[in-house]
Amino acid sequence: MGLILLAGYFIQNPVLDTIRGWLLSWIITLAGVAGVLGIINLISVHAGKVRAERRDWGNSLILIIAFATVFIIGVLLKPDHPFFNSMVSAVVVPVETSLLALLSVTLAVALIRAIRPGISLSSILFIASALLFLWAGSGFVPFQDQKFTQPLLSFLNTLPIGGARGILIGVGLGSLTVGIRTLIRTEQQVSE
Repeated sequence: MGLILLAGYFIQNPVLDTIRGWLLSWIITLAGVAGVLGIINLISVHAGKVRAERRDWGNSLILIIAFATVFIIGVLLKPDHPFFNSMVSAVVVPVETSLLALLSVTLAVALIRAIRPGISLSSILFIASALLFLWAGSGFVPFQDQKFTQPLLSFLNTLPIGGARGILIGVGLGSLTVGIRTLIRTEQQVSE
């Protein structure tokens, strides 16, 4: 499914566009349901910790209060309100930056592990792709205003978008899987 979605971005074909639109609409719906199930699970687990006054129940209470506050402000002000956007961005941007830093360290470790046993074709491809994307992302591309480099730069700029969508699809499917496991486990406990 991921390959079909990515192919729809690179190959202009009405059939692929139709399939991609259909898949994206299903994925968005499933991600929304998975998000709701995840939120319900998160709140119920932390509410149980607060009720039982288990270890670190104060952190769980802070999480519940913060979630309720953001939810109420979002409902009252609507998501387009500048205050709500800045409040959410104050959390989302540092989290995304931290994830990017972790990804950078992970890639550096993978690069070291790829080189350590000896140079192979996969090592060369990994190193070349990492250097190419670092170079293209830096903005120091010579001749970037020329006609012959525009298609290449456009193609290179679409690859991270495809990767980001793939990550989001993976997160959505993972959340759905956890939600389904939670429901199945709950139903097994009720039936026993």
